[in-house]
Amino acid sequence: NHHHFVTLARSNIYTLQDLKGKRVALGSAGSGGAENSANIFKAIGIWDQIDPMYLTWDATGQALLDGKADAIGASSAPASGST
Repeated sequence: NHHHFVTLARSNIYTLQDLKGKRVALGSAGSGGAENSANIFKAIGIWDQIDPMYLTWDATGQALLDGKADAIGASSAPASGST
């Protein structure tokens, strides 16, 4: 299973470390995608330095487009809201 982090080209976010202090939409609370994102951020030591957002998949894409989220974490194929 693949896991992706998505940002907008204009975000100036190029690495996971660049997400420190940023709002990251992870999907629904308790979902596999949210848990995978959390585990990745914990493994690289920045879980406590991001602002996780728990939203439906459609809402995550809209939050990114509206500037309410700086990035999206997603497992498997990108959700319709983020394409």
